[in-house]
Amino acid sequence: SLNAERSVLDNNGSSLNVLSDALRIVADAAISGAGSVISLNGNGAGIIGGPETGNGTPNANINALNLQVSTVAAQSADGIYLREADGLTIQSTGMISVEQSNFNSSTTTRTDASLSDLVTTDNGSIKLLSAQGTITVSDGDGDGVGIKADGTGDVLLQTQTATGDVIVDAAITSALGHVTLRAADDVDVNAGISTGGTGTVFITGAGVSIDSTTTTADGDVLILSTQSLQQTALISSASGNVGLIAARTIAQSDSGDITSLSGDVLVEAGQDWTMSTGTVIIAGGGDFEGKSLAGDIALGQIRSARAAVTAGNDVSDANGTALNIIGTAVTFRAGGQIGNSDPTNGTVLTNLNAIDTQVSTLAALAGTGIFIEDADSLIIDSAAAVNVSIAGPKQANFNSSTTDVPQSRGTAILEDLTMTGVGEIRITTVSDSITLNRGIAIAGDLLKDIAVYAPGGGKVSIQAATDIFVRGNIVTRPEGIVSTDPTTDGIRLIANSGDIVIGDPSDLTRQIVISTDHDEVNGSNDTTDDVVDLIARVGQVGNATVGGKISIQSPVTIRTDGGVAKKFGPRPDVGVPSTAFFQYVSNPLPLAIDNSAAAWGTGNAYINAFHVLIGQSGEENLTVDIDWQDPSEEPGVFYHSGTQTIAGNLGIYNQISSERIQQFLVEKGGPSTQAIDNNTNGQIVVGHLYTALDYTRFQQQQNRTTIIIDLSVSHHSSINLTASSIAQSGVTQRVPGLDAASTDISTTVSDRGSDTPDIFENGIALFKIPTVTPAPPALFTSTFVPRADRPFNVAPPENQAVLSAQSTAEFGSGAVGGSVFSTEVYFQIRRQYETDGPAEVVVERITDSSLISSREAFEKFVEQNPELQDGAGYEIWLISETGGQKVERPIVEFEISGGQPGTMNDAEPEGSPAQQLKDLPFEQPAEADANPEAQDSEIPQASLDVDSTPLESAHKGTSPEINNADQAVSAAPGAEQETSTLVSEALNPSSAALVGLMVRRFRKRQQESATAQSTFSRAARFQRKHSSPNAELEVRGSSDV
Repeated sequence: SLNAERSVLDNNGSSLNVLSDALRIVADAAISGAGSVISLNGNGAGIIGGPETGNGTPNANINALNLQVSTVAAQSADGIYLREADGLTIQSTGMISVEQSNFNSSTTTRTDASLSDLVTTDNGSIKLLSAQGTITVSDGDGDGVGIKADGTGDVLLQTQTATGDVIVDAAITSALGHVTLRAADDVDVNAGISTGGTGTVFITGAGVSIDSTTTTADGDVLILSTQSLQQTALISSASGNVGLIAARTIAQSDSGDITSLSGDVLVEAGQDWTMSTGTVIIAGGGDFEGKSLAGDIALGQIRSARAAVTAGNDVSDANGTALNIIGTAVTFRAGGQIGNSDPTNGTVLTNLNAIDTQVSTLAALAGTGIFIEDADSLIIDSAAAVNVSIAGPKQANFNSSTTDVPQSRGTAILEDLTMTGVGEIRITTVSDSITLNRGIAIAGDLLKDIAVYAPGGGKVSIQAATDIFVRGNIVTRPEGIVSTDPTTDGIRLIANSGDIVIGDPSDLTRQIVISTDHDEVNGSNDTTDDVVDLIARVGQVGNATVGGKISIQSPVTIRTDGGVAKKFGPRPDVGVPSTAFFQYVSNPLPLAIDNSAAAWGTGNAYINAFHVLIGQSGEENLTVDIDWQDPSEEPGVFYHSGTQTIAGNLGIYNQISSERIQQFLVEKGGPSTQAIDNNTNGQIVVGHLYTALDYTRFQQQQNRTTIIIDLSVSHHSSINLTASSIAQSGVTQRVPGLDAASTDISTTVSDRGSDTPDIFENGIALFKIPTVTPAPPALFTSTFVPRADRPFNVAPPENQAVLSAQSTAEFGSGAVGGSVFSTEVYFQIRRQYETDGPAEVVVERITDSSLISSREAFEKFVEQNPELQDGAGYEIWLISETGGQKVERPIVEFEISGGQPGTMNDAEPEGSPAQQLKDLPFEQPAEADANPEAQDSEIPQASLDVDSTPLESAHKGTSPEINNADQAVSAAPGAEQETSTLVSEALNPSSAALVGLMVRRFRKRQQESATAQSTFSRAARFQRKHSSPNAELEVRGSSDV
């Protein structure tokens, strides 16, 4: 025990001063004449050891006391400077007693009371350095305090060897000074550290654990770890800045909060930074910077006016539905994902893995995904740079100097939503709107005018509780990148109970681009099944209906790999001269068209055609669907060379046929280069062929004098706009069917057996059919009603070649006259090995049509192809490939016995006569059957049921050789004939008829298949899509549903 009324000083330089188990030192003590300590506080003058500020070496102090003790406690007025050799503990020394030898040979016991802690009383600093070993601060007297520096006195605890820790088990306080804990190994703070005024706290070590509160008033707090940092207790400053930096990981528990009421906060981990569910960081000064340089970030809650979160890998949500970011603006950057999907939670409109924000402005840059849910209104825009400077921390040195240890980090300005790889961008708001503003990148910059950018492809989903304002471009892939994954590309904007508004109020002339392709070349056909969905849902606020409108205020281009759309309104209507989807350039609807029909064959079939302008310039791959109400549906008309020659002369754009349902693509919208007549202002010619059989059935069987023809035009099936109303070009119109990307308002298609057409919206035109010779009984007119219905989903044609309008469709390959689609036609033989089982291909491709020119030719073909073995279940399929589309029709079923083809029969009742093939001459029926449909419904009749040789020639051809080659299935000799089914040259322009190999079961299946196809319209598909149990696709609150 050393007691001095003034000071205790070192007088031997660097040599050891005290070697003891416990050391008790008091300077500035009040001592009695007998040598007893009257008080620990004397006259305010006294020091233990001393400073050496002029030596220039922060860790050296020649004036410090040199010790080698286990326990120490000390108190002075002006300072304590101790250098320990091998580690010590600050705690209670216990009573220290000695026997004083007197002159009379007696002894007197001298006892100093126990002393705890390191304490200064007059602005004195406390400096303890251990050359080796660990420094431990313990609570020796039960007051919870281990070190207390008065006034502006600083505190330093420092170890210098790799095994030297600093362990704080009792509080360390300084009234106004700086507190520094420096460990060559770890720092473990288990008791509070505090300072006031502008005093700062600086803690540094290998591993750092903050398990008790660390507090400053106006000073900064900086904690550095060369390894990992763990925080389980509050770090706070009233107005100072707070920084946590670790070379490896940072982990914060539920109670590991950071609060700076008016300062900034910095958190930076070299690897992972993990906040717990209850962790809260408050940066009241305005800026927060959080980084994981090469790891993941798990977010609790951050409250800051401006926040920047940057992860080398992923940013995830650690607190479920609680908010992660609360402030004004936030930027996210991640090498991987920001947030994550949550497909298994059972509620499609809930994503527990999304980053939850409540900010005004947001920008994000990620590698493979962005999932953010904002509590109210959100603007995707330029977010300001964030700069956090922890400039004030002071490192207290052993020589009593101080060293500035500032740390600063910054994150540059960020704009837009950008995803560099393949993934998904999903932004939602819970209670308000989303605005997609364009960036402020300089002219010529790749990101100029961009709001959402995913150059690697992927899906974009923007879903607002109310309105969506699109003021910048949305682009998901650059030119040259093609994805083969149909689930990777797509853009979806959903306004729940709100409108989607496209246009920048600051410049309504600037074009807005929403693109999954970014291919500026018209006619692009690199298909990836990507989609663009814009959905404006009607909602209810009180008794008022709100939302449900898509308002296009600026020029817009919506582009996918499948198509391009620019105009959705005004929708076609009576009296409107210029509309979206289609228009008659010369006159507004209704339009009367007086066409001269073109004869086919000998003049008893008629091509009816009209001019129409499909789409707008710059649009691509629009779908046109027509229900011609054709009652006979002769598919072979397409293959007749005469038909195609006439169609080519007329400049017919579509594939001329005599089938009821027809669909084709218009590759480029607006004025067409396919229009032969320049006086039509680029309108294309659309036509259909009605045979004399059609006329007969219209008039004699159906008692009809008019034909209602339904037409629809739709943007490519990958572009979908769902709204109860659409506004473009200053006109707002209701969309009764909610499908604003089509003129369709019907959700079903009348089946082929019905003569009552569906009712579709918009224009009316009148076809007049002129008199021809010979004419069917009673001429008629046909009424043309434009409509919107897509029976089939047609992919855009690939590798299209523009061919001459005079081209004819040859068997094997060729093109439809007037069309931009190449066509290849061939046969295929398949075999069904099991009843109702799948048919397997036996002969892949037959381009020589002569195999069905006669029975002999077919028998020879079977003989020359050894893969055609004896057995049943064989089928001949007629296949045509046009513009990337394949149409397959089964036409014949047969069996082979003894190497010879024959009829494939259904099971016959016992006792019925056997059937065999037999040559029959062609015989024209004596008179037309008044009701051909009353015959066996399983056997479509291929012959013409009218008493007219010219009529027969028009429909069947004129070659006697062809007619004599027709054969039928008949009873064996002596048996009664059951049926007779002709197979005409409608199957192939170069063939007559394959001898009666058609049977009832097969034809019934073909007919059922055709009927099923006709009921698959865009409107029906659209209705099924939006009535899905998937709530994300529901159209809620709409009176139109």
